[in-house]
Amino acid sequence: MKISAVVTSFNSAETLARCLQSLQFCDEIILLDSHSSDSSTEIAKASGAQVHAQTFTSFTAQKSAVIALASHPWVLLLDSDEWLAKGADVIVRAAISQTEIAGYRLPRRERIFWRYAHAGTRSNDFLRLFLREQIQMSNHAVHESPVLTSGKTAKLPALIWHNGERSIELKASKLNQYSSLALKDWKKQKHTSALRLTLYPIWYFFRAYVLKRQFLNGWAGYINAVELAHYAFLKYAKRHEALQAPIVDPEPASITKP
Repeated sequence: MKISAVVTSFNSAETLARCLQSLQFCDEIILLDSHSSDSSTEIAKASGAQVHAQTFTSFTAQKSAVIALASHPWVLLLDSDEWLAKGADVIVRAAISQTEIAGYRLPRRERIFWRYAHAGTRSNDFLRLFLREQIQMSNHAVHESPVLTSGKTAKLPALIWHNGERSIELKASKLNQYSSLALKDWKKQKHTSALRLTLYPIWYFFRAYVLKRQFLNGWAGYINAVELAHYAFLKYAKRHEALQAPIVDPEPASITKP
C-alpha cells in the first residue's frame, strides 16, 4: 500500500522544513500553498514535494483541495507547523497494512508558549491517516477535520508534535479569530443559554487544567487553560451579541439658539 503525505501552508518557512523532513518515508509529498510571500514554496521544492498554489477561501476548502491532489489510497495529513516524531514512520507503515481499519487518530503534543507539554498531559488525537476514498471534510468554519464516511477508526501511537502557539499574544489572537469564525457554524441556533455563557467557561478551564492535566505544565499550563476558558466565553458572548436587535440611536438633542 502506498501513502500520500499532504500539507497546507501559508508563510510557513519557520516550521515547514521539519514538517516535510518527517514525511520523507511517504511515497509522495504534496504541498498546497496559499500564495506565501516567504520562502515556503522554495523549501517545499527542495524537499522533493509537489507544490501547488490556491487562494485561501477557508480551512475546509484548502484541506479538501490538497487531499484531492493525492495519488495513493492512504493519505497522511499534517499542518505546516506539525511534524511526526521519530519512529512514527515505522508505525504508520505497519498500520496501513491492516485492511479492517479505514482511518487512524494520531495523538498531538502541543507547544505551550515557551515549552512543550509534559508527557503526562492528556493529548488530543485527530484523524490524520485515512483511506482517501472513505472520508470527507467537515463543513466547519473552524476546527475543520476529515470525517470517515465508512469503515472503522483506531488510535495509532504515532506522535505528532505541534509548534503552534509560540506566544501568549499569538494564542489570544488566534482564539479571538476562531471565536468569530464559530459564529458561521451556529446559523441555525436561535438563542444562547445563560448557563452556557456563565458556567461553560468555568467548566472549560477545569477540564483543561485538571482533567487534561495542564497543571503539569506550570505557569504555561495555567495561562493556557485561562486562554481556553476565555475562548469558550468569547464564543457564546459573540453569539449573544449577534442575536441582539440593532441598536437605535436616540434622537439628537434639539439645538436652541440663546
